[in-house]
Amino acid sequence: MKVLFMGSGTFGLPVLDALAASRHPVAAVVTAPDKPQGRGRVLTPSPIKVWADAKNIPALTPAKLNTPETIAQLKSIGADVFIVASYGALLSEEVLGLPAKGCINVHPSLLPLYRGASPVVQALLDGHKRTGMTIMAMAKDLDAGDILLQEAVGVAADEDARTLTDRLARMGGEMTVQALDLLEAGKLGRVPQDHAAATYCSKLKKEHGRIDWTAPAQVVHDRVRALVIWPGSFTTRNGKQLKILKTRPAAPGEMPPGPGEAPSGPGSNEPGRVLGTRAPGGLIVKCGDGPLAVEELQPEGGRPMHWKDFVNGSSIKPGDRFE
Repeated sequence: MKVLFMGSGTFGLPVLDALAASRHPVAAVVTAPDKPQGRGRVLTPSPIKVWADAKNIPALTPAKLNTPETIAQLKSIGADVFIVASYGALLSEEVLGLPAKGCINVHPSLLPLYRGASPVVQALLDGHKRTGMTIMAMAKDLDAGDILLQEAVGVAADEDARTLTDRLARMGGEMTVQALDLLEAGKLGRVPQDHAAATYCSKLKKEHGRIDWTAPAQVVHDRVRALVIWPGSFTTRNGKQLKILKTRPAAPGEMPPGPGEAPSGPGSNEPGRVLGTRAPGGLIVKCGDGPLAVEELQPEGGRPMHWKDFVNGSSIKPGDRFE
């Protein structure tokens, strides 16, 4: 079947690679217009357009998708099916009705859980140990179409949004090709979603990255790994921002981590206090219910570094406080 692909971010690349290796040719891609990036504000194409250009596949970059001009372009391609993966714009009913075999969405959650734009982040924020991939027939309402294929996976304790998204994207590519094969053979089933069980992703803002040290250590850890792509997790020390890049809940024996390192005095055990700098597994910080090991961080204006390099290059000591 002839495919038109819609996507803008790197999530769609493994899906495109899987399609390119299948018997379903990608006739064209639709992606976001070039955007200014970097200090020089240089116009830069999306990863999807870069992929298409390398394959000599036509790439459409409409500023607005649902205009008569763009709809006419889409219709002229004559695709049997549209595949949508992290495109970033809603499709009108007219666009949804263009391909004879319908529009299929690649969504990294176990729908009806986590409808919306950031399902991987939300699953990690909520501490889920299980998520998955859904191939869905698109409908007018957001992520509300019938389920065509669905597969669950476990979430590792140290997995972050970047690694989990990459893993799910590869799975999504395989499942998309499987769905197209079944669709072509007339064997692709449909299961309506339970709309009463639907949940939605929260809209993230930059301030959501500030760490609340009064939260339990596991909650802080989940936020750090969930927000690693954007907006990142940060705290402050001596009035300067400090990005926290990688953490883990520390074992009880790591608090305090060494002889003479236990802070003392008023407020010495309050959340945000540094409990130790000589533990074998990280810089130990007190959270609401116990210790958290900070393994990687980035000082303001500096580079990402291992916690030992940070300790050796700074004056940090037990009793100091992150705010």
